[in-house]
Amino acid sequence: MRTLKWIVTVAVMLAVVASGVWVWRAAQQGAGEPGGAAGTEGEARSVAVSPVERRTLEQTVEVVGSLAASEAATVSVKVAGRLAELHVDLGDEVAAGQPIGRIEQRDYELGVRQAEAQLAQARVRMGMNPDGSDSPSSDLTRLNIVKRAKAQMSEAELQLARLQPLAQRGLTPESELRAAEIAVEVAQTQYEDSLEEARHRLAILQEREAALEIALQMLRDTVVRAPFDGAVEQRIAGMGEFLSTGDPVVRLVRTDRLRLRVEVPERRATMITRGQSIRFTVENDPQTYEATVTRLSPLIDEARRVLLVEADVENPGELRPGAFVRGRVVVRDDEDALTVRRDAIASFAGVDRVFTIDDGNAVARTVTIGRRGEEWVEITDGLEGNERVIRRPGAIQSGDPVRVGE
Repeated sequence: MRTLKWIVTVAVMLAVVASGVWVWRAAQQGAGEPGGAAGTEGEARSVAVSPVERRTLEQTVEVVGSLAASEAATVSVKVAGRLAELHVDLGDEVAAGQPIGRIEQRDYELGVRQAEAQLAQARVRMGMNPDGSDSPSSDLTRLNIVKRAKAQMSEAELQLARLQPLAQRGLTPESELRAAEIAVEVAQTQYEDSLEEARHRLAILQEREAALEIALQMLRDTVVRAPFDGAVEQRIAGMGEFLSTGDPVVRLVRTDRLRLRVEVPERRATMITRGQSIRFTVENDPQTYEATVTRLSPLIDEARRVLLVEADVENPGELRPGAFVRGRVVVRDDEDALTVRRDAIASFAGVDRVFTIDDGNAVARTVTIGRRGEEWVEITDGLEGNERVIRRPGAIQSGDPVRVGE
């Protein structure tokens, strides 16, 4: 019983297929010959023909990817404090160096005043004006402590020089001569100590000058500035929030120039080189954009078996980072190819054919189609290049008599 049902089902299916083919052929015959007037049975049909043409075409590799900002940075505070001002929000455009926000400055202003006072004190100890109107001398012997020690040393040396002739003639006690010699040694030691103290005071002065520069820089760093021209992608901190050093405030992206990042299949990776042209489109935008391959990844992604390729794109204003991209990399622009007119292709059941003429009869040629233009189709296999093909073949079958119309 099951076998009988199976046979009946198969028979019905075959009948449906046969009737469909018959209806399609009848419809084609009823529509007439688009390529020329249909004649009576056995009469040659008039057809239009066009030659197979050779064209210089581009060889391209299809790619997909996305647009990314050429620069992106999380702008953070360089000093700790409460966020007193925040001048930007999502989408705002900023220029390089433009103030974005400001940390409360009172503590840092006091730090500057303290550093200035300590520097003034160090300047006084060096014998300089506390207001900074003069510069420290490199000649340390000009400091008062060194001058005093040098004078004492000179006096001791003179006293010793006066006693030495007297001691040689026995006119002064030996003990007095010895005391003068010791006085000279002590004075020399004090002079060396004074020079050391002078160098120490100079080092303190330089340290205080650096401390003041640090305090001033920290005061300047209370103002948060944009590192480059861009737009605010995200506002992270809020007004009044206490921020530690390095805490983020906003995230900026540069949008006047974008990075095009596309993925090339591994089998096509060797065809890609720097300097090649990329034409691409983005979702919901009919315009075609063009860029040049700038960077290639040094490796193939092991998981997805693709090569990452980048290009720089000048943004005319409509493009946004993150947009999905479809494009083609032009790897050659001088490839010789065979082409026929688009209306010469007859397709049925997934098979593409063209018709040529041999001894007054149409001859079907199965072809393989490659690239397509507005008015032409590339033939990669099935033709030799010296043929003429029938345009708008309609219901013509292989073997039908045909004649070339005017």
